[in-house]
Amino acid sequence: VIPFIIGSIIIIAIRFPMSLYELLRIITPFIIVLTIILGSFGFSVLYFDENPRVIKINRNLLLATGIIYLVYRVALNYPIVL
Repeated sequence: VIPFIIGSIIIIAIRFPMSLYELLRIITPFIIVLTIILGSFGFSVLYFDENPRVIKINRNLLLATGIIYLVYRVALNYPIVL
């Protein structure tokens, strides 16, 4: 994070009379990194289940996904002719 901040300050100092677009383009990643850093301070204590959870796969959803995939492949195979 520190090299990013120092690099951003150097870029702003070199190109000081910059437009709002250029300034926002440099500051936007800093805002994203800042939200991640601030969000990482609020972790609470995690409690784990003693019994492991079982992942259940719904066969109907798998079948519907396969059918939709096949319909799209067949439908997109033929071009639209006007």
